[in-house]
Formats: sequence, structure tokens, C-alpha cells
Amino acid sequence: LWLWRWLWLWLWRWLWRLLWLWRWLWLWRWRWLWRWLWRWIRKPSFKTLLYRGQRHFRQRL
Repeated sequence: LWLWRWLWLWLWRWLWRLLWLWRWLWLWRWRWLWRWLWRWIRKPSFKTLLYRGQRHFRQRL
């Protein structure tokens, strides 16, 4: 009985640690995703720059 109880406690502790780790990873993942999205929104892509350049060139012509 005592051994069972100790095993249960140990398992519970490990589960708790895993949960905390998962939570931290989840938070970091969201943060990273937001940062990437922000970068993507702020920094114009090569295609958009090329498109703008073409439009500007056409307007000049």
C-alpha cells in the first residue's frame, strides 16, 4: 500500500512537471508565432517590393 502511494505521488509529480513544461512551451510558441507574424507584416516581401517598383515605373512612363 505504501509503495503504491509513493509511486502514485511520483507519477503525479512527473505529470505536474510535464504540464508546466508544456504550458511554458505553448506560451513561447505563441510568442514566437506572434513575433514572426509581426515581422512578416512589418517587413514587405520581395514580391510586393517588385510589384511596387513595377507600378512606379509604369506611372513614370
